[in-house]
Amino acid sequence: MPTFVFMLTPYAEEDEIEKVRSELQVLFPQHEFLTNLEGLEDIENDIAVFSEPSHGNGHVESAIWPDEAEIDRVKAAFFALLRS
Repeated sequence: MPTFVFMLTPYAEEDEIEKVRSELQVLFPQHEFLTNLEGLEDIENDIAVFSEPSHGNGHVESAIWPDEAEIDRVKAAFFALLRS
């Protein structure tokens, strides 16, 4: 299952974050949506495809990447949610 990680502003309330996550999950049930990952604190109001951890060996055996059109659809939906 492809995973996307998104970040809102550091001032976003937990219910705002959960609303975005749940709306994305309804629109794209084939994907997983995470937020607030360690090391991504500087990113605001953005979303990206996230790979499974490589467990130190640099190789990701089960990474499933969506095609560019699907990434564009998810990003467009994310930014539309931010504007609403």
